Amino acid sequence: MDSSGWAALCELAKQHDLLIFEDRKFADIGPISRGQMAGVYDIRSWANVVTAHGISGPDIVDGLCAGWNDVSREGGVLLLAQMSSRGNLLGLEGYTDAMVQAGIANSGVFGFIGNGSRPAELSVLREKVGDKKLIWTPGVNLAVGDGEMGQRYGDPSEAILSGSDGIIVGSGIYKSEKPGEMAKAYADISWSSLLKRSGH
Repeated sequence: MDSSGWAALCELAKQHDLLIFEDRKFADIGPISRGQMAGVYDIRSWANVVTAHGISGPDIVDGLCAGWNDVSREGGVLLLAQMSSRGNLLGLEGYTDAMVQAGIANSGVFGFIGNGSRPAELSVLREKVGDKKLIWTPGVNLAVGDGEMGQRYGDPSEAILSGSDGIIVGSGIYKSEKPGEMAKAYADISWSSLLKRSGH
């Protein structure tokens, strides 16, 4: 997609009141992250939600929010509390707790990224977060199992029932022969699972 196509997509999102989510996984200190929000892609001008690691400290959230502020916009950060990839280091003792504690207290944090491939881990994260922030989960696919290069996939409905508020689906849609139909299937599964979790 060229820049004019991207501009048209952003305009459509605005017309339909949709958020644009950039799963960039920022990880640097505040001033660098602020600069990355500008940069060649000018993420600050179109993204509403971005992902970030907290390994560099809480200033990363301030830097990302300052990037939006530089263009008179607001946005929210999803902190990575867990990852679904095999062998990741976010499962080290104390990491998830530290991210939740830092994120709950920060108004720039929209929510957390949880592990959609491991429902038990996701349930624990939901207990820690409570209802104060959202949890979004990658690592879900209708084809449950291991993917390429360390990817692991869990069932999208199980992820929602275990505490996810929204699923992040990539290859399950774009590798499909009918991506539009597959996107609708994931949306329907998500919605029915959210209703089931809420007792409706």
